[in-house]
Amino acid sequence: MGACVFAPISQIFYNIYVSPKLPKFSLPKIAFPKKTKTGFLVLDIGTEAVKAVLFQLTKEGIEAHGFAREPHNVGDVQRGGVTDFAGVLTTVERAIASVEKVSGIQSEEVIVVMGNDFLNALPVVFQERRVNPKLKINEVELKNIFHKIYAKSLEKIRAHFLQEGLQMSHELKIVDAYIQDVKIDGYDIDDPLGLDGKVISFNVFYSFLFPSSQEILNQLASILKKRIREIYTPSFSVSAVLRKDLYPLSDFITIDIGGAVTEIALTRKGMVAGTKNFQVGGHTITQRIAGDLGIGFWEAEDIKLAYSNKKLSSYVSKKIKDTVKRDVDLWRSGLELALKEISFLNILPGDLFVYGAASGFVDFSDVLHKTDLYRQLPFSGKPKFNFLDARSIKGLTFSSPGDASSTDIVPYVACRMFKDRMKRSHLQDIFETIIRVMQK
Repeated sequence: MGACVFAPISQIFYNIYVSPKLPKFSLPKIAFPKKTKTGFLVLDIGTEAVKAVLFQLTKEGIEAHGFAREPHNVGDVQRGGVTDFAGVLTTVERAIASVEKVSGIQSEEVIVVMGNDFLNALPVVFQERRVNPKLKINEVELKNIFHKIYAKSLEKIRAHFLQEGLQMSHELKIVDAYIQDVKIDGYDIDDPLGLDGKVISFNVFYSFLFPSSQEILNQLASILKKRIREIYTPSFSVSAVLRKDLYPLSDFITIDIGGAVTEIALTRKGMVAGTKNFQVGGHTITQRIAGDLGIGFWEAEDIKLAYSNKKLSSYVSKKIKDTVKRDVDLWRSGLELALKEISFLNILPGDLFVYGAASGFVDFSDVLHKTDLYRQLPFSGKPKFNFLDARSIKGLTFSSPGDASSTDIVPYVACRMFKDRMKRSHLQDIFETIIRVMQK
């Protein structure tokens, strides 16, 4: 029987709920090395801003053409969710128009990255004890296991968020389900088909939308009039790409310091084991400066950047440092708590990778480098903090050299993620098809 190619979960969601008139999904046919004036668009919709990158796939890898960053209007995204859908969509349109103007390239298909105010994620481990362990696993049995995984995963997702104090809706939609690991009787395998054994286990990383966020995706698809190919979560994308680029390093932590939120992701044995976030970021500092000095938000942002880049007098710098000290201490406390919770009382990896719009803020950097933060946490020794920019992502070239130094690495990571996942395994295809059927 010939191999079948199925749509990724994000495309399935789009076809079922948004535009049932679209033709059947198929992987794009790429002519190498010929270039066209069309490419793929990445939209990174975060809590602070919308970032956009246009890229083309070439014989050498990925060529990024232009970068646009459009901040949300104040009040459009508050802590915990979107308060003005129309405002967010207007910001998206501005970002697309800006990047297409800079690059001179039009996009036909879109990869969407959504922050944790829009998209939620959770890894789930499932084990199945087989009735007849001596029988070889066939496709019928595998599909039956995948049906059980889907049902049990929904239960675990709801139970997790109930523990967090959130009431889960039965209408949540899975937009991405990536099989991170498969084991039979404790041994890692690539594909269980044709193998025997007593216990089969799967580690799956889910990304899903709450009903409140589905509306913005519906409207986004409507205004874009473009095909949504993939939907990713930032922390999982960064961890997945770093896992390949850093091999054989398989245990590490990523810290994304954004405008409104700081998110930590723990990777163990090459798999994302969990994520934690807390509501302190670069905007917290800006708002403190604005309130203390009685000035507007963007004027305060300029002062914050000048302070961080040591462009203020010593007197003014000391005043700013004293002004933001309480918030910096709060950020440190949030970081300590998140790392403790994510450790599950195990030793934390000593390699940490830091990125995000506010990762360059000097007082946050000082907390990581110049304090005894690690002594309060379960590290075996002093950890190593590595600060990432777009140049850290392998396989990318930049039409504008200045874009390579951007600490907003998530849209560039999404370019790599898309290329890496174009060739899906047969196992992944079967699983995604089961989810499509179950979500109809």
